[in-house]
Amino acid sequence: MSLGWIGLGGILGLFAAAAIRNLALARATNGTFRGRRWVPFAGAGAPALPAILFELGVGLYFALLVGRHGDDPGRVLTVILFSIPLLVLLLVDAWTRLIHTNLIAGGLGLGLIAAAFAGWPALGRAVAGGLVGLAIFGLFYLVAEFISRRARVVPFGLGDVYLAAMIGTMVRFDRVFFALFAGILLAALASVVLLFTRRFGARQPLSFGPYLCAGALAALVV
Repeated sequence: MSLGWIGLGGILGLFAAAAIRNLALARATNGTFRGRRWVPFAGAGAPALPAILFELGVGLYFALLVGRHGDDPGRVLTVILFSIPLLVLLLVDAWTRLIHTNLIAGGLGLGLIAAAFAGWPALGRAVAGGLVGLAIFGLFYLVAEFISRRARVVPFGLGDVYLAAMIGTMVRFDRVFFALFAGILLAALASVVLLFTRRFGARQPLSFGPYLCAGALAALVV
């Protein structure tokens, strides 16, 4: 893929990031957002980054996507569409510690529809991936519920279970283990950094959603 197309992908990512950021702000503020400010409210367990870093990150992601898969326009378009709910969920959960189930439903439907267009085998892998994500994080949730009764800390909630199912439908069975493991690894690394920088205590739960979304984005582009 030529550098021109890769650069065009990066520019598209910059514009997409600005739109996604404003959409996430509107979601996080229940539609009261009217300006273009970066508002890192709440967000314990997920470091707030300046808007420019988020936009540059998305731009680089789109450039990498085009560079790796530019010979498959269908895949590029699909990943771009998947990135919208993933990035919105990432920001909203980082700011508010809430996962909006209507976004999950939209992303889940998008994953299944994209798989259906790719054929029955792809649809089967998407359904299997969703069930694997649901099962793995459903088990984690039950363990977390048991732990939280003793430690009075809720590591994550049902929203993370639904998010794992959505991610499974997007990355499909082929890469669901990679996506979830990458998300867990990123969360573990972030926990260590945040503990050392005293951003939160050992008994304070971490927002899992942003790291799961980042793991899914990695799985979609590799």
